[in-house]
Amino acid sequence: MQSLKVVVPILIVPTVLASVAVLAVTGADGGFGWRIAAMGMLVVFLLASFLGTVPINIRVNDWDPTHPPADWKRVVVRWERIDVLR
Repeated sequence: MQSLKVVVPILIVPTVLASVAVLAVTGADGGFGWRIAAMGMLVVFLLASFLGTVPINIRVNDWDPTHPPADWKRVVVRWERIDVLR
């Protein structure tokens, strides 16, 4: 789990910066609608990640695998639903 705390930011930050740069540099050239749609999907992905799965992952990180909390199934189902959206 610790490696994801390093790998994910290394991937997400350049992705967001590159997406913004592409929109800024290309302007309203051909395919602008597709680029806006892609940026919108990236924003939905980021919101689902930061508002949905990150809090769950933080909580799950503290679980004892041999003695999970009573509501573990509900938490896993919620995570799965958010993951499908992402």
